[in-house]
Amino acid sequence: MEILKIKIGGYKNISETTIEFSGFDALVALNNYGKSNHFEAIQFANDFIQIPNKRKLDFMQFPDSVPINTKLAGKKFVFEVEYETVFNEIETIINYGFSFEWVKKNDKGKRIVKENLRIKKKGERKFTTFLKRNSSTKTYRRTEKGRCDENIKIDDNALIINKLENFDELYYLPVIKEINNFEFDFISLNNIERYFEKAFHVVVNDDKNELLKSHNIARFFYFLSQTDKPQYELLKNSIMDLLPDIEFFDPIEMNIRKNKKLPKDIPFELPENLYDIRVKIKSNNQDASINNLSEGSKRIFYILAMAILAEKNNVQILAYEELENSIHPALLQRLLFIISELTKSTQVIITSHSPHLVQYLDLNMLYIGIPNKDGFAYFKKVKKTKQRRLMSYAKDSESSLGDFIFDMLIEGFDEDSFWNDFI
Repeated sequence: MEILKIKIGGYKNISETTIEFSGFDALVALNNYGKSNHFEAIQFANDFIQIPNKRKLDFMQFPDSVPINTKLAGKKFVFEVEYETVFNEIETIINYGFSFEWVKKNDKGKRIVKENLRIKKKGERKFTTFLKRNSSTKTYRRTEKGRCDENIKIDDNALIINKLENFDELYYLPVIKEINNFEFDFISLNNIERYFEKAFHVVVNDDKNELLKSHNIARFFYFLSQTDKPQYELLKNSIMDLLPDIEFFDPIEMNIRKNKKLPKDIPFELPENLYDIRVKIKSNNQDASINNLSEGSKRIFYILAMAILAEKNNVQILAYEELENSIHPALLQRLLFIISELTKSTQVIITSHSPHLVQYLDLNMLYIGIPNKDGFAYFKKVKKTKQRRLMSYAKDSESSLGDFIFDMLIEGFDEDSFWNDFI
């Protein structure tokens, strides 16, 4: 599966944004604009598809998610995803979306008002409709040669895509199951110290690739080194490329219960194993725990581990927030390149408010948060026909492209806004 594009709108301060994925993309804007809200909204939609119907009612009245901007108040939540997959051994494009009304006064609203599923063979121009829902229609396609005209009874708070998962006779059931089991991973780079604790959880399962559930990055490194040496060497070489002051590092497993010096009457339960990464810095006379590294160095370990994990587990989208924080500007270009090399089948998207990072990205990768007088989040790409002109302006101002873009964002909005001619 490969995600091609996602449309999201009607969430917090988001008006509507369509992201067409290119393998590596970035949402760039000033602080407090709404970059993180886009990640939240996509995760919200992902969760909404998967949760039971009773919880869908709760989601449709989350006070922290309802649009409160004056211009967006009353706007419906909108989600649409388009992706490429293999269906019946044929490369196929799937388009699925839904929309619902948020809670209104007197406890009204809270109902799904639109839902569509469309499918076409890759290379074809037109989609065929398999599911259609609006104010007057709730139908689906029952047979391969039939039309999308089979009526279906569905509650206002339920998605047809969920109900169809129980229709075992549907010839397109694999597509239905695929949509119901989307997994998007959005990685926050805040408070990553918790992933470096030696004894965060008792080890209770056998999933050697697990990182997020175990909350232990050292454990992930150790099992990767034991179970997938080529991937481990790739990860190791990538880290040492970015951190040349490291002479070597070695993930280790320590079995606590075999330590005979421990008293038998310990008043708490110990985990069976502890994990650590021993790191030798060239200027030091011995190795030490990874916890002694700087925050920026540990972030690099974490960022690249997540890239490997996403690729191994077929994660559709891997998102990093504020990738540049605590990373030396001189490392950013190399870090971006390595992430791209590690994630060949995973779509990567980042947020940034750094002109240093922007200067290393192609304009085709950038979704720019354009200032507007209405105060909602509005991301657009620079038109391809205007890209050379924008770069020329940056050159004439003797600025990097990143600095020039942010200078223009800081100027704000007016009727003759600089950005009107570029987006």
